Amino acid sequence: MKKIIRISVIILVMVLMISSLVGLKLSKNSKKDLISTLSVDSSEFLLDNLSSNTVILQKNINKKVKIASLTKLMTVYILINETSNLNEKVSITEDTIETMNKEGAALSGILPNDNITLRDLSYSIVLPSGGDAALTAAIVLSGNEKKFVKKMNHYATTMNMTKTNFTNATGLDTFNNYSTISDLHTFMKKALKNPFFKKLMSTLSYTTEPTDFNPEGYTLNSTILDIDQSEIKLDSGEIIGGKTGYTKDAGQCLISLSNVKGNEYLLITTGATGSPTTEKKHVEDSKIILNNI
Repeated sequence: MKKIIRISVIILVMVLMISSLVGLKLSKNSKKDLISTLSVDSSEFLLDNLSSNTVILQKNINKKVKIASLTKLMTVYILINETSNLNEKVSITEDTIETMNKEGAALSGILPNDNITLRDLSYSIVLPSGGDAALTAAIVLSGNEKKFVKKMNHYATTMNMTKTNFTNATGLDTFNNYSTISDLHTFMKKALKNPFFKKLMSTLSYTTEPTDFNPEGYTLNSTILDIDQSEIKLDSGEIIGGKTGYTKDAGQCLISLSNVKGNEYLLITTGATGSPTTEKKHVEDSKIILNNI
């Protein structure tokens, strides 16, 4: 009788193991099938279910790519990580605005020489993707952009971003400013542990404190939006915030946070074709991916 029971247990264990292996194979195959059937323009992407700490989908995550204004996320992370008082006030100079304007960079909309808090400077970097705000952060923290870039690369090294190199604080197309989806994922997992950074990434519109030049404050809107939040609604959730990027070499890039079916997701996409004047293919790609999970 005991022998029969032992044999039965062994058979049951073998059945469960085989079922698990088959299920795992089917799961991997289903992911491959989903990736192949998704009609997205982005050439690289990664989807992470933050609620379960599980990477759901990934494609070309180790390929070195230009990341455009996604670079500014490292800039703002360093700013809030090394700032003891976010209420401290700074100003964006006319020279800084002129420099960024000549480069064709996006601007924050903050008037030159107006006093704003470092908190509001942070929002000015992330939401309207202000190159002037990012360069100001670099100057405030390090005296100039060149010294700040050394700090950026030090952070990248300590965060084990092994295939990342920064050459500026804004993400403008310059030689050797690159990263990978995998490294960006590593960075985001670390950075999102900072409550204020996560708040920045979860905000679509923000009004600054009143300033000397603008008593009503500046309204800062995320570059994800064209009109209103209805355009980023999903079938079973919504995109709650993120950071876009675009340069000619990088194409359209996006790191977004979303809530879908009660779970929180981090999605990173790079390499979508298009420009600031065309369809937001990075946003559309994100909606396609998130609507298919």
